[in-house]
Amino acid sequence: HLAVSYQKVGKYKEAEENYKKMIELIPQEEYSQASLGTLYLTQKDIINGYKYFQKREKSPDVYKLKNLWDGSDCPNETLLFYCDQGYGDHIQFVRYLPFLKDKFKKIKVLTRENCIDIFKRSYKNYPNIEFYDNYENFGEYDKYTLGTDIPFYLNIDFNHIPFPEGYLEINQKKKEYFREKYFNTDKLKIGLCWKAGGAGMRAAINRTINIDYFKKILEIKKVQFYSLQLDDIFDATKKYPQIIDLKDELKSFDDTAAAIDNLDLFISADTSCIHLAGAIGKKSYLLIPYCSDWRWFDNTTKTEWYPSITIIKQQDRKTWE
Repeated sequence: HLAVSYQKVGKYKEAEENYKKMIELIPQEEYSQASLGTLYLTQKDIINGYKYFQKREKSPDVYKLKNLWDGSDCPNETLLFYCDQGYGDHIQFVRYLPFLKDKFKKIKVLTRENCIDIFKRSYKNYPNIEFYDNYENFGEYDKYTLGTDIPFYLNIDFNHIPFPEGYLEINQKKKEYFREKYFNTDKLKIGLCWKAGGAGMRAAINRTINIDYFKKILEIKKVQFYSLQLDDIFDATKKYPQIIDLKDELKSFDDTAAAIDNLDLFISADTSCIHLAGAIGKKSYLLIPYCSDWRWFDNTTKTEWYPSITIIKQQDRKTWE
């Protein structure tokens, strides 16, 4: 806890010392090693970062996989690219798939159903890349890798992140559907998302913003606001009826991307939707907490992952004011 606290307030040297002490005392405890990894990754130390971050807790299915890929060329083999962790990670790290196409005969990407359509469309020009959403159906493979670890095995550092301008292709028919039904207005169109899903308690606190903090901007005239929030725990669209609620239309990320692409601006907490917006190159504001996730490094205005995103970072850990 002391190490985590030091890390959260930016005292990295002290955090490192305490993580290492913890690892020395209880070497079999993986959480401390994974946390030390995030400390290094926050500082863009990709070598030491992944050395420890690979010790993180994984899905039970991951432990069934065999033959971890070591980064070498295997032109006669099939790679299983297992998209691990949350939806945002799936979206963030599929950008590396083109760098694998010449290393393997075939690449099988295991993701979730909500991602399948937009991923397939975006990589339709790569015939040796296939997508699956079921652990039982992807069949045989020779090697596997976890998507979040792929920058390490490809030896691509965080100063040379590929395709930052965007790499996912939207469904034009769905975009037109949303435009005609919801976005056919001369007003400035701003989308909102204020809560991340699937986060643990500590992360959820840092990635949830009470809708009342948006009250002042919601009163701006000549602006039409849209909610892309699936889990509206604050009943925001009831409290602020000027927000058009799109959640019933958002069945997959293919739908969500088409809706976001109709916006003039997207404003979001640290959610999978902000990764999606960056992956299609949509102008966005990302609201991150004072204690932000390692993926945003120590950035306070821009991010190497997505140039279309502007960071607005919390200045006071107690408030979003």
